[in-house]
Amino acid sequence: MFKYLKDKKLGVSFSLLFSILGNLALVITPFYLGKAIDAMVSKGNVDFTLVKTYLLNALLLYILSFIFVWISNYISFLISATVVSDIREKIQDKLSRLSLSYLDTNAHGRLVNMVSNDSDLVLDGLFQLLSQILGGIVIIVVATLFMLSISITMTLVVYLTIPFVYISSSLVSKASNQAFKEQQRLAGLLNGFVQENIHTHNLIINSNYEGVMLDRFERINKDFNLVGQKAQFVSSITNPTTRIVNNMSYALLGLIGAFTILKGGLSVGLFTSFLSYSMMFSKPFNELSANMSQVFAAKAGIETIEALLNEKEQIDSGTISIDSLGKVDFHHVDFSYNKNKKLIKDLNLNVLPKQKIAIVGPTGSGKSTLINILMRFYEVDKGIITIDDVDITDMTRASLHNNISIVLQEPWLFEGTIFENIRYGNPEASKDAVIEAAKKADCHDMIMRLDKGYETLIAKGASNVSKGQMQLITIARALLIAGSILILDEATSSIDSLTEKRIQSVFTKIMKQHTSFFVAHRLSTVIDSDLILVMKEGSIIEKGNHKELLALNGFYKELYESQF
Repeated sequence: MFKYLKDKKLGVSFSLLFSILGNLALVITPFYLGKAIDAMVSKGNVDFTLVKTYLLNALLLYILSFIFVWISNYISFLISATVVSDIREKIQDKLSRLSLSYLDTNAHGRLVNMVSNDSDLVLDGLFQLLSQILGGIVIIVVATLFMLSISITMTLVVYLTIPFVYISSSLVSKASNQAFKEQQRLAGLLNGFVQENIHTHNLIINSNYEGVMLDRFERINKDFNLVGQKAQFVSSITNPTTRIVNNMSYALLGLIGAFTILKGGLSVGLFTSFLSYSMMFSKPFNELSANMSQVFAAKAGIETIEALLNEKEQIDSGTISIDSLGKVDFHHVDFSYNKNKKLIKDLNLNVLPKQKIAIVGPTGSGKSTLINILMRFYEVDKGIITIDDVDITDMTRASLHNNISIVLQEPWLFEGTIFENIRYGNPEASKDAVIEAAKKADCHDMIMRLDKGYETLIAKGASNVSKGQMQLITIARALLIAGSILILDEATSSIDSLTEKRIQSVFTKIMKQHTSFFVAHRLSTVIDSDLILVMKEGSIIEKGNHKELLALNGFYKELYESQF
């Protein structure tokens, strides 16, 4: 964890300085307490002036110690919070650079857990390490010097306990670290499960699936609790075992000290001071062992986060920027999500500018996959895709996406105004351009009927607009980008039949100005297409216009007649 502190050297230095001063003041206090005890010789033979002086010195040192240690801890917390804030930014930045395939294959709850839960654990653990280790080193060094000045023999007894403390801590560390890793994994799984349940709450209720989901939750939650209990139990063993060793040391010190006092080699006050120093010496070990669960949890959190930060990023190796006319070609393209199972095999396709291309086929045939590889959401296994005869891997991703306007099957709006949502893909667009795009998408009148028009706020999860309204707004967003290539991936799937008919007439006008790819299940929407691609099991098995495909008496005709 300390490698994350390399840019915080000044803060760590100040924390160390105040920690040294505070703990130095604390360590000196037993010396004055011992002197005060030695000033109490016997009944009626007490030097109250010396006792008062020594106790006042001890009190002043305690106050100074409190102030300096508090400042050190405050600085340590600020450093820890800053480090964790930087780590969260790194996680967010990393997620934005990872490929869509990584995000698709990892539970979103697990990724959210890294930003929230794992980073909080790192904050707690880092603070414990900074606040305790810096001060602990000072206490150990200074206490050792004072102990050696009093009795070398008893100091050696104290140091003999260190191997036993280290061995017990090391054994516990190995066992608890594994338990905390499993706890973090299950925490991510639990968060993902809960997130999914909240997102699909209506479906669960409508399907009477509450009992099944509760049973699944209870199983995951039970496993999470059991692992958590194991992790806490194992890590908590460190503190009592450390204290047992310390107590045995105190008993032995008491015996040795008693004999030394009887022989006149040590005063009662100095022996009392030595016991205080021995307790101070063991204090850092005891405190660290008492908080080992936080340290182990933080270590597990760091390892999880580092695994993410070490993931291979999506590389934008392209250098070419173009203003495309809309010519698209697929040359012998192979693609698979699972390398052991080919989805698209030897795909060849030539699309001329402003052609209207419909993609049809059963579920899982590769329709949306064709869009995914054209957008470079996924990289092809073999072959190349070109736009205006330029390989899309040679284009910058920004240029590629600027040339393509896309409306996905699942509409998405963020918290903000409708104006901000439409302008999302083109932040420099004017209000007139936004209104024009909304009119083309046939949602201007709908927006103006709202209380605040384009300044209407979209609530979290777009709960204050219908699915159809969401889709119309996302269509307006795509039209505002004005790329030469337009992709509609089931863009009217969330719109009622009347609105769909209206928007299809809008699309008919728009598509005349773009090279258009649209995925469709309703074959009534593809009849006027220049080219219809019929996909099955990742391959284009038929292509042509509507009349040509019906004349083939093949799979397209079978699909068409099943709907009509």
